[in-house]
Amino acid sequence: MKYKLHVDRDCCIGCSACIAAAPELFELDEEGKSRPVQEIIDESKLESANLAKDSCPGECIKIEKIE
Repeated sequence: MKYKLHVDRDCCIGCSACIAAAPELFELDEEGKSRPVQEIIDESKLESANLAKDSCPGECIKIEKIE
């Protein structure tokens, strides 16, 4: 199973909670907004992705099942 990570940049406040929860999956860009390090992940990284999603105060992270 594969999943796609998406960060809504319009609601991201750059608090880095997602990076604290899953530093292997998220980073801040040059504008100080979060972005996925890799957009497509497999099930082995899903738990970390969900931790990051749950830690986001703006609920800006979406995880979409693609396979």
